[in-house]
Amino acid sequence: ELVDLVNPNNGRHRNDRYRKLNLVNLVKPDRPSTCEFRHHGGVQELREAEAWVRLVLQFCEQCSLASPAFVSERCLLHERATAQEELAALFTLVDCQGLEQFFTVERELYAPRINNEWQCHVCWRTFQNCRSLSQHEEALN
Repeated sequence: ELVDLVNPNNGRHRNDRYRKLNLVNLVKPDRPSTCEFRHHGGVQELREAEAWVRLVLQFCEQCSLASPAFVSERCLLHERATAQEELAALFTLVDCQGLEQFFTVERELYAPRINNEWQCHVCWRTFQNCRSLSQHEEALN
């Protein structure tokens, strides 16, 4: 059922594998059971590539650790959820302020205001960039 929701029928194929998250191989007995993350064709900035890889890794790790109750309470959205609500749910699950600030502030994606200060919400220490903040958060955990 999950595969049908994430990769629905596109008219030509039972499951459309050309989505941001491709789970089609999980239900194909002749294929290795893999999840495929698709984002974009390429990047020119190392920081953007690094942020994408860190987002995917953090997403996978947090999904493996999150309880079903946590996911259903905080991450499942109503049918008419806005893009901002979807992004907020993603970063609630990912639980990394540095990545959230990179995608929302540095990339100006749904940013309520532009802020060049990166601050830890645990100890309130400030950082020059999102990578330093993320590394700091890893050290705290």
